Order: sequence, then C-alpha cells, then structure tokens
Amino acid sequence: SDTLVVNEILPDPEGDDAEEWIEIFNTGDVQVNLYKWQIDDVDGGSKPYTIDEPLIIQALGYAVFSRKQTLIILNNDKDSARLIDPAGKVVSSISYTAPAVGQSFARFPTSPAVGKASWQWSAKTTAGAANQLPAPAPPSAGPTLAEEEPAPVVVKKSVSLVKTAY
Repeated sequence: SDTLVVNEILPDPEGDDAEEWIEIFNTGDVQVNLYKWQIDDVDGGSKPYTIDEPLIIQALGYAVFSRKQTLIILNNDKDSARLIDPAGKVVSSISYTAPAVGQSFARFPTSPAVGKASWQWSAKTTAGAANQLPAPAPPSAGPTLAEEEPAPVVVKKSVSLVKTAY
C-alpha cells in the first residue's frame, strides 16, 4: 500500500537503548493488513523484522514496533528505518544522523500528498499518536517598564520567641 509511511523513530532513548521504536502511520482512508511486511534499518544492518501474523493498521492509524519486538538496533550515530512491502519493495524510508538523546525523528506532512513531508527532531515523543513539536519558547522581549523599576523594599518584622514555664 502506498499509504503506509515510516512516521516517527526513537533511535537514542534516554537510558536503555532497548526502548527504541519505529512507528508506521497509515495515511489512507482504508485499513491495511501488515501481514508479511518487513521493518528494517539500513540495508545490511540488523536482520529485517517480518510481521508474521495478521496485523491490521486502521485508516489514519498507527503501529509501533519496539526494539524488543523487532530486534532492530537503530545506531546512535546514523542509520535509517525502512518499511518493505511483501514483494520486497521499500515503500517508505528515512535516514538520520546525530540523534539527540531522548528525541524522536518525526514526520510532519507539508501537503496532503503522500511523501510530501519534512522531518524534525522533537523532544516530545508521540509513539502511537500524531507527531507534535514542543511548544516554542516565548519570544525574548526587551525589558518591560515593571522590570526597569527597582524592586520594592520589604521590611521583615522580627519575632522573638519567649519560653514560659508552665
């Protein structure tokens, strides 16, 4: 199916690299059975993982494959993630270099057409859900009038504790 894409990958999770994953997204309006499809990293890297039982990915749905499940090791310097149909054709792939620890590499569509997308690193990982970039930091503006005024002086009262006999 030409509606399936590699959508997000986590190649260098914080802590244990066994927490890596690859997410597939169905951009179409009909479900697709992933039976006999393969997920792989760069050609000649890890052994491809074959989906050996019926696995339906719903229209506009996600399927997430963990390293523990696939035994695919995504390298922490550079690698790729590929989706291969039962006939052996690579239908979607993405390559990356220098991943930031704990960030996913995520696909952000730039037009309705399949394949028209940009990829960005995101500290907000979204396995099994729509990709999101973290909220941008507020713009740094010049000082406001309140920031230019001296801070008010606060007078603290002194309190003495007196121990009394009972």
